[in-house]
Amino acid sequence: MVDRIGAFAVLAIAIGLFAIGIGVANLSSDPDGAATALQVAGAILFSAVAIIIAIWNFDAWQVRRERAMAAETSESEPAGSSAVAVPAMLGDVRLHSTVELALRSAAAQTAPRPLDTQVLFLTLMRADSSGQWYRLWLHTGGARRITARPAQDPTNYTAATWQGYPLTFATARSLDIAARLSRRYDIWPLTVGMLAIALIADPASGAVRALGPNADRRAILDVLQTDVLGVELTDLTLVLAAVLHETPAPPAEITHGSNPGVVQRIPVLQRRYPVLVACLGLIGVAAVVLGSVVG
Repeated sequence: MVDRIGAFAVLAIAIGLFAIGIGVANLSSDPDGAATALQVAGAILFSAVAIIIAIWNFDAWQVRRERAMAAETSESEPAGSSAVAVPAMLGDVRLHSTVELALRSAAAQTAPRPLDTQVLFLTLMRADSSGQWYRLWLHTGGARRITARPAQDPTNYTAATWQGYPLTFATARSLDIAARLSRRYDIWPLTVGMLAIALIADPASGAVRALGPNADRRAILDVLQTDVLGVELTDLTLVLAAVLHETPAPPAEITHGSNPGVVQRIPVLQRRYPVLVACLGLIGVAAVVLGSVVG
């Protein structure tokens, strides 16, 4: 379907350019021809819309091809491996045994897909028997509701690894944030509470959205400090803002399900206002027809 739309778009571009050429030739012989000018303007508008649709079709085809390649790679690679050379996380960081258990369990659960923040947060919650997680459920509606809410990370390609297991960009960033927080507050080994705080540091992560649209993030951070970590961290809000600034933000133009470098270049006009693009195309056609009738 996408390829067929692309073929029609290319044909429409050719027709539009042909109409523009004829119109310009007629204008050169009759500069005062209002009908011809209307035809040319309509043909230009129609051609511009066709070019936008052709670009959209090419990018949609490219994304589809890259997704297929990524799927084939995931099926051919064993669990815990990565097809792309990516950084390894927490290589020199001492982890609490529960954190290591949760990471390993969550990563094995999602492999060969990269581990996302929602799954890791839920696994931490289940693995930690000492934390008073029920206090968190008062704000989020319970563990089952957190599990039931579909909440993918902003990008879900393999951005990094932990002991060979693939991680999404948000998960890798959360691990980096957790290590930075542990260094700032000198809390070692890296604990469940510190990692849980890091997983919801970025409001755009899947873990935050899984907590629910009405969840009070500030109240949840307070619960994670007092009832999971077991200590109140000084100026946590300011420290989190500083640490988030230190760590790289996810690429804004990477599409879901794609590998790094697969950029979606769909024009903003087509991506945000598809109805407007269609209307502009119809206006262009109408202008050409009206110019022909009047002429």
